[in-house]
Amino acid sequence: MRMNDLFGKLGSMFGVRQTAPAGPAKGLILIADDDASLRNVMSRTLTRYGYEVLQAEDGESIGEIFKEVR
Repeated sequence: MRMNDLFGKLGSMFGVRQTAPAGPAKGLILIADDDASLRNVMSRTLTRYGYEVLQAEDGESIGEIFKEVR
C-alpha cells in the first residue's frame, strides 16, 4: 500500500481532510531525524500544507543548514 493511500484511509476513518489549504508558504521548518523515510514523509506532508521544508540527518547537518539559511 502506498503511503498516500494509507494516510487517505486513516484520514477517512478519523474524519480528517486530506486537501491542503491554498495560499502562500506559511513558514520554514527544519526536520531533523536520522530516519530518511520519516523525514521524507514529514517533508511531503508539510509541503502540501504550504510550508518550506529543509531536512537534516544529524546535528552536524543542522549546523550547516542553519549557517546557510542565516
